[in-house]
Amino acid sequence: MHRLCLLLVVSLGCRGDTVGLFSGGGTPGAAGADLAPWSSCDPKPTESTGNDALVQTVPPPFGKNVSPATPVVAFLGQGVPLSAADLDGAQIMAGDEEVFFSQHTLDGVTGKAISLFPDQPFPSNVDVVVSIPVDGEEVEWSFHTGGYEVDLIDFPNFGFEEEISEQFASCPDELFAHTFYGFGDLVITDQNAGPAEPAEGVQHLLMSTGEILAGAAVGSTSTFVTSHFIQTGGADTLTLRTRFFAEEDSVPDGREDLLMLVLQGSDGARLVELGDSGDARDGPETSFPGLISARGGEEELHTVRNLGDLGAPLVLSLYLTDMGDPAGPSAVAVDDIQLN
Repeated sequence: MHRLCLLLVVSLGCRGDTVGLFSGGGTPGAAGADLAPWSSCDPKPTESTGNDALVQTVPPPFGKNVSPATPVVAFLGQGVPLSAADLDGAQIMAGDEEVFFSQHTLDGVTGKAISLFPDQPFPSNVDVVVSIPVDGEEVEWSFHTGGYEVDLIDFPNFGFEEEISEQFASCPDELFAHTFYGFGDLVITDQNAGPAEPAEGVQHLLMSTGEILAGAAVGSTSTFVTSHFIQTGGADTLTLRTRFFAEEDSVPDGREDLLMLVLQGSDGARLVELGDSGDARDGPETSFPGLISARGGEEELHTVRNLGDLGAPLVLSLYLTDMGDPAGPSAVAVDDIQLN
């Protein structure tokens, strides 16, 4: 078996003229230096896996500049059981080298997901090819890691308060901040987004499954962030606050958009559902930049316990995904991540 930003938003909304900002933090100047960004603010076609059972992957097919610490996550189609994916037959190749990994699954309320966690970060600046047998068919896709290293962070910027001074071109698809690498339609801002305001400090993270903030969701499907290696200081509990938004008249066919937390340490990993856009779609009328006839949910506090079982350092990833159904864009505000 395999073992397996102060970021200022000048204008919010990609349905019209937009200015997005992009940070060169972490390893200045190195991130993405040799590769073009994924897209512009224009809507992009869904990058399909070509398989109806394994409908979506993160990183997606043809992804570029992916953090070497990003785990591989794949979402199953509606009604497809976890047993459809033969994880014992999965393989990851980084260039010409086989990658050893651990495997974990999420049998969630909103959706089912499988994840492959490399024992070590992927090499920098290399093509990674993933293959998984699903319902007797070999599903294969590839992505490219960025030309940068994963740092060890003693004091993570979990409140998104770290000031970022450099400003770049409109509508980037990557955001490199002090603690996180981000991809898709996302921004760190001190501006309120409708009723969503920073829950701690003066800034918060906004993510979307569409083209409504400062870029475009990767493959019109997902926006995600992955951290550097985080020193936990012996913390055993993680908390964070989230708030969902969705369009009232754009209801997906039985599939709401999912926000998932992925935690990986030296001794284990965990996939955690943090809710979906359903509560927001049924919520009261409100506003959110770029959403039409927006509805909003309540701010929620999430608590994840027994972090010590995972070991340290820790890599934290957040995935906002439509699980293969780009209808009905949604957004989420994230803030006040704490280790206790």
